[in-house]
Amino acid sequence: MRKFVPITALLAVLAWAGEGQAEQVTLQIDNVQSDDEGWAITRALARLPDVKVAQRVTKEKPTAIVAFDPAKADVGDLARAVAQTETARRDKFAATLVLSYKRLDTKAAADEAVLPGLVEPAFAKLQGVEVKGSKLDTKAKEIRIRLGGKGGAKLADIKAAFPGLALE
Repeated sequence: MRKFVPITALLAVLAWAGEGQAEQVTLQIDNVQSDDEGWAITRALARLPDVKVAQRVTKEKPTAIVAFDPAKADVGDLARAVAQTETARRDKFAATLVLSYKRLDTKAAADEAVLPGLVEPAFAKLQGVEVKGSKLDTKAKEIRIRLGGKGGAKLADIKAAFPGLALE
């Protein structure tokens, strides 16, 4: 609880993330059945070094907005903390990194025609990522990357894997 940041302090966390020392990501958490489970996941994330959670995970909104210093923790560490969260249920939790994209090229070809051939092969090259659960959503202009529960994924590597896209 020492590092949980209430929603009302979201702007302060985002300002901290904007200072160049941190990254901010959105994690979609799968399999959250209650607010107590969401709270346990939120606490697990907040216990990581230099990690600040700006949005508490709940059953109704199983999404965490997290700011972190990549020199001390990375998205793989976040995914491992989520997967290792223990609750009364035996089901495991999983984290999906949600990144918005903007194409860097100016070609008129539709995203649906061009991007699957570029994005989907890149999933297999990433460490700490579950290819089967990762997908491209051209309607929402998002790449959803299922992070492996054992960790290992690095945000910098993920961003570098998609050179034709600006990811946020």
